[in-house]
Amino acid sequence: MGQSSISVFRKATHTGRYLSYRSEHPLQHKRSVVNTVLHRADTIRNDEKDRQAEIAIVKTSLIENGHPERMIHFPNKRYESKQKEETRSLAVLPYYPGLTEKLKRLSSHNIKVVSKPIRKIGDIIGSTKGPINKNLRQGAIYSIPCHDCQKHYIGESKQCFETKHKEHIADVKHKRFDKSALTRHVFDLGHSTDWQLSKVLEFECDFHKRRFIESCYINTDCSSMHDKSCDIFPDIYRFFLNK
Repeated sequence: MGQSSISVFRKATHTGRYLSYRSEHPLQHKRSVVNTVLHRADTIRNDEKDRQAEIAIVKTSLIENGHPERMIHFPNKRYESKQKEETRSLAVLPYYPGLTEKLKRLSSHNIKVVSKPIRKIGDIIGSTKGPINKNLRQGAIYSIPCHDCQKHYIGESKQCFETKHKEHIADVKHKRFDKSALTRHVFDLGHSTDWQLSKVLEFECDFHKRRFIESCYINTDCSSMHDKSCDIFPDIYRFFLNK
């Protein structure tokens, strides 16, 4: 029987950069980096020679990132689990060099202090993605006005608004009278629809929340095309909305 070999793959663009020991981060974050990469090196290789070679590569990288050699060792798991059992409360605080280390003394009162950076790289650089066209977002509550009167249709859809908008246009074009209050309004009164002024009111992915928001719009807007008596909406909410 042949044997499979498991190893760590590094891309050609890999630079060996990890969290620098000289950066203003809590000490436990730096220890976590050391523990994580050493644990991976120790467990992912199934050949002892390859395992030792991987550990050597990781240790070299950590030293190049400023981590002192005395800190580069495998964690004492028994000590860590004991600390977790003894901790009763948790306090998450912004990290301030010098001050946060002193607050660690709260551990003697069974309070574990966890630090977090005040600013992250993402907060400085921002998102590299362009804005999403809201007509292509799913879970829309939308409004379509009538061209010949002040009425407008309010609807909701799991689909994106652009797709649902095309469906409404097709329903009117092919005279599907029973599809919605919009088509009934158009054909009962002989009105036309102002498709260009259609707009998205809100977004909500959850079906039940989306239906509730749609009902709120229908019941608070006297110019809605809908028959409110047919709308599923609790009377107690209707009382407050009409206040």
